[in-house]
Amino acid sequence: MTRDASTADAREADPPIVVVGGGYAGVHADREIRRRGASSVVVDSTGDHDFVTRLAAVAGGTAPVDDASVPLADLGADVVVGTVTEVADDGVTLDDGTTLGATAVIVTTGASPARPPIDGIDSAAVLRTAQDALALRADLADRDQVVVIGAGATGVQLAAALSAARSDVAVTIVEAGERLLPTMSPRISSNAARILRSRGVELVLSTPVDSIDDDGVDA
Repeated sequence: MTRDASTADAREADPPIVVVGGGYAGVHADREIRRRGASSVVVDSTGDHDFVTRLAAVAGGTAPVDDASVPLADLGADVVVGTVTEVADDGVTLDDGTTLGATAVIVTTGASPARPPIDGIDSAAVLRTAQDALALRADLADRDQVVVIGAGATGVQLAAALSAARSDVAVTIVEAGERLLPTMSPRISSNAARILRSRGVELVLSTPVDSIDDDGVDA
């Protein structure tokens, strides 16, 4: 159930456990609380749970747009849509001034995208949320050349999805390190490189990006 923050009752006899953030950690915390028979409320700024591991496939065009996110209420959560600005021992305060009483507060707000010190970095698209994925999907529909900066899991998955969905697009990955997927095993990196090259993806490794502008990338 989703309820507006202004209608949330902060004076319950037994306040719920408030979970701040509806990402993977928040969803699992909420489910475990309810499994144990306690009351819980999830406070989230969008009211949706983003499937982070599916976003690159959505953006690249190999997964349907519905794979980007799902309403938290559909996962069984009692949801308050809002942004928490203050956390106290007995509750939280939202950006509209509403207070929610709480038996306990669990903060699972995740992280923000890293913005490396590259000249013109603001010209690059970010892929972190469902909204990012849908915007990028629409933008890529009109592109015939795409450069993916960074060969972590998201970058590799995006390049793979885009090359699979649209063989007419020239896709390049630029990575400062020596191999793809640097946090995974060398065997996985090698297999990923082989698959991407077989799809026509150009791999530019051991090459830090110097600058970005509307016309492309200098490395």
